[in-house]
Order: sequence, then C-alpha cells, then structure tokens
Amino acid sequence: DDETPLVTSDILDKDAIFGAQDKLAACLDEVIKVYNPKYIVVANSCVAGVIGDDVEAIRQSVQARTNTPILCVPCFGFMNGGYEEGLYQAGKLLIDRFVHPSEEREKNFIYYSLNTSIVEEVMMWLSELRGDKNENV
Repeated sequence: DDETPLVTSDILDKDAIFGAQDKLAACLDEVIKVYNPKYIVVANSCVAGVIGDDVEAIRQSVQARTNTPILCVPCFGFMNGGYEEGLYQAGKLLIDRFVHPSEEREKNFIYYSLNTSIVEEVMMWLSELRGDKNENV
C-alpha cells in the first residue's frame, strides 16, 4: 500500500494543562507497531509549544529505543512564524539530515509552495530526496 497515514496524538484540553509528552511517545510507539514505517515526521502545533512539551526529547528517546528514524519539524504555529516558518523549518530539517555536499548537485534542490499542506510538502521533499519520480513537480 503506497498511502501514507496521517496520525495525530489527539491532544485534548486536559493535555494542554498537564502536558502531552507521554501521549506523543505512546502515539509514536503505536505508529511503529502498527505501520512499521521507514521513518516518521512529527509536525508540531502551537499547543505543544504553549504547554512547553519537549517534543525533540521525545523524538530522540523513541528513535533511540526503536531505531526508527524520526524527524521533528520545530514549528509551533503562531508562536514562531506560522505556516511559512513551518515549511522553511521542514525544508531545513530535510536538507540538514539528508543532503550531503557532493560534486554532483543535480538532485539537491528545494521546492516551495504555499498551496499545499506542510505534510504534503514534507512527503514530496522526502520523495524527491529518495529519487522517486513525481509527475506533479
């Protein structure tokens, strides 16, 4: 199946008061158990930023424990620039993690569009970095 699931940790009102770090860790564990993904991308929200959840620490912990690559886009909505900042941070994260300097730079590029969601952008960038053919680009 080529479809990529979009899963949410489902932060509720009480989580906004008491924190949702345990919920995120449990969600990541469940995604790994059910889908056995090659990688996971965590897109934050302003709620996680407002309540001060250390999403990066959860990412590091789950990644180390499961050996599943997890990318965390450090963007918290209105707290640090909104949609455009999220796209920038996603692109920077992908470049920092996967693009290595080389003499050949034919496939190293960034695509930026305000007409698609952050998740679609991240999936497209990962596809391009893997060298998949994408007819929509």
